[in-house]
Amino acid sequence: MYLSELRLPSGATVSLVVRDGRGFTPSGDTRLRERDQLLVVTTTEARAAAEDRIRAVDQRGRLARWHAGRNGSTGRG
Repeated sequence: MYLSELRLPSGATVSLVVRDGRGFTPSGDTRLRERDQLLVVTTTEARAAAEDRIRAVDQRGRLARWHAGRNGSTGRG
């Protein structure tokens, strides 16, 4: 899946991808891979919608191993 296909809400962006222990700043044409770790930065207002969107994509198996809670925990693979 390409990052642009994630379609995060306004106010949310993926600012860092960590892959194989190395971080990089992604672009819309970055292809996400299984086990990538994402740093998603959001406004307070966009946080719930961004988490819901990422979970919906994950449940369809496109972002396997990404999980996060709304209690402030981080996504871990």
